[in-house]
Amino acid sequence: MIQAIWKIKRNHIGKECAIVRRGLLNYLYDLKIIDRITDSEDRELRELIEVHPEICSCEAGYYYDGGVEDVEYSIRYLQKKLIPLKVKINKRKEAYPKYYPDFDTRQGELF
Repeated sequence: MIQAIWKIKRNHIGKECAIVRRGLLNYLYDLKIIDRITDSEDRELRELIEVHPEICSCEAGYYYDGGVEDVEYSIRYLQKKLIPLKVKINKRKEAYPKYYPDFDTRQGELF
């Protein structure tokens, strides 16, 4: 499955050339590296990409950076995903004041 990482590094440089995860799975299937596309294969690919922090991601898919702008774009994309999760965490804490008495419901906690 490491071939997916090499494909990104060789052929998907810059966010304009990003490839979606399904495209990577199809690539691995076409090369006969995987027998079929399953949830398990998808999870394995996501885990592989996660241990390669040099692989950037955005709404268009995965890519290797073409410069600092691409890395910063990927970081902003990940930050946008983080904020809604933090809002959910704050709502959960607000629902349990007996467990989180110091939680400020007016301001919440950003991080």
